[in-house]
Amino acid sequence: MPDQIENLTYRLLDEPIESIPRYRLLRDVLQWPADHLDMVIARDMVLQSRFVEELAEAQHEDGSFGRFMYEQVPVRNPLKSTEAAICRALSLGLDKDHPVLVKTISYLEGILSGANPWSNNLDLTPGGKVGVRLIVSACLRLIDRQNEPALQEAYKWRDILTAAFAGGTFHEAEYLRAFEDIMGRPAVGKTQIAFSRYVLMLLFGILFFQTENDLVRHIINNNR
Repeated sequence: MPDQIENLTYRLLDEPIESIPRYRLLRDVLQWPADHLDMVIARDMVLQSRFVEELAEAQHEDGSFGRFMYEQVPVRNPLKSTEAAICRALSLGLDKDHPVLVKTISYLEGILSGANPWSNNLDLTPGGKVGVRLIVSACLRLIDRQNEPALQEAYKWRDILTAAFAGGTFHEAEYLRAFEDIMGRPAVGKTQIAFSRYVLMLLFGILFFQTENDLVRHIINNNR
């Protein structure tokens, strides 16, 4: 870690800051061990905060927080969307072992297995059923990078995009061929989902370096 960042972090910790940013600085910036006394105290203060309490109270019995996505129809309360609630939980410093996220993981895995329904309008979901699996798997990997069902989906998309960008630029014909071979269905109307933020979330740390560069460059150049 650069000395400037470390020095600035310690200066911030000397100030009377709230429990959540204090814990995130200790854990994510300084990367202190979990059993360090200051870390234990900071984490306990986070878990006792009203924000975590509100999150737990808003969670449904099945582990969801209402409908899944919040982009189709914006919600005023982020705790009424599962996707937004996941982001909130992680920003509060909760990890995959916290009871709220344990229940959420079970709910998400249930969607992938077919045990739980998709709570948004499928017709409005980018990519349809394929998009559902992509979105849910991306959210799972936000919580737990090593989640096995999410990794299985990630490897499929890694191989599809590796084939599509094999020549350094996007080749739609190769994408369509690889998609059908790997997904077992035609990619009709499912090309744009490959360039969504969910693909970037899902494939973090998995895509080959050059493919990742080519994908990001393609996304930037086609969204100007």
